[in-house]
Amino acid sequence: MVLNEARRRQLITLADRYGFVIIEDDPYGELRFTDERNQTLFQLGQEMLGHNDAVIYTSTFSKILAPGLRLGWDILPQWLLHKVAIIKQVADLHASSLSQTIAEYYLASGRLPTQIDKIREAYKHKGELLGSLIEQELGDVMTFNKPKGGMFLWARFREPFNTTQWLEKTL
Repeated sequence: MVLNEARRRQLITLADRYGFVIIEDDPYGELRFTDERNQTLFQLGQEMLGHNDAVIYTSTFSKILAPGLRLGWDILPQWLLHKVAIIKQVADLHASSLSQTIAEYYLASGRLPTQIDKIREAYKHKGELLGSLIEQELGDVMTFNKPKGGMFLWARFREPFNTTQWLEKTL
């Protein structure tokens, strides 16, 4: 789910007014199926406030490059940088040097945009196929919004019922 722009702006305003920090976890932002792109909260904070003290932005290479890479990044306010580095060191000492080297060389190759395009198309195809099968096989009992991106499709049952009994029946 994505907040609409008015709610996103309101959230940035509240963070600035009350001094809290938003953690924007965005592993799927690059996996949009359309050309429509929402500004990240991080970008919106910079635009609205002229600084990024209200938002920590996080993302990962595991969704856009290779699932096994297990390497991500943060963009955070300068005043938090040292504190987060210490927390990271305590949590796991160091990210894999091999993973970092692979990411560094791949990014330097300039091939990431093409890779992202390929992944977008693959997930778009899978999402459309899953959606059509859900409509065909379960349309009388389920409903869902057609996803505009990402790796998941969230469905809802049309009528409430006991899911434990349903699970037993399906098994």
